[in-house]
Amino acid sequence: GFAHEDDLIRDVIGLVERTFPVRAERRGRAIGGLSMGGYGAVKIALKHHEMFASANSHSGALGFPRLDPETARERSPDFVRIFGESPRGGPEDPFAIVERIDHGRVPALRIDCGTDDFLIDQNREFHKHLESRHIPHEYREFPGGHDWAYWDLHVREAVAFHLKNLDLSRK
Repeated sequence: GFAHEDDLIRDVIGLVERTFPVRAERRGRAIGGLSMGGYGAVKIALKHHEMFASANSHSGALGFPRLDPETARERSPDFVRIFGESPRGGPEDPFAIVERIDHGRVPALRIDCGTDDFLIDQNREFHKHLESRHIPHEYREFPGGHDWAYWDLHVREAVAFHLKNLDLSRK
């Protein structure tokens, strides 16, 4: 939605790769986020699978584009501007992206969510969708809600996941 995705792909990654001694290729890049950022990280990694070795989502709003537009508008006034009038199955829907992607190019995926999180059902549904498509991924549920107490506990696991999937050797 908007130009955020283009900004991230073009500007942020470019800035990082010009500023820091990083491996400027797929095997040296990871993306992650929480809540709407978790949705964005997974969506971007799937859409731009040639750019990322791994992606993670904590408590991701992975089913947000699949909500009926009226419910979604209540949660976000910018819903239509971001996702369009009929987002289900569209270019911003991770479920639909999974349907179209070459399975051999899917980045390593890690998804976790708290069992008391209001987004747990969306995460479970996405996990089942990945399983039905035989897409390898790591899915975990832990006690906790949609808050920093949960995320702070599990961010280290996400970092370890990325480190396991990245090639950090010198060029």
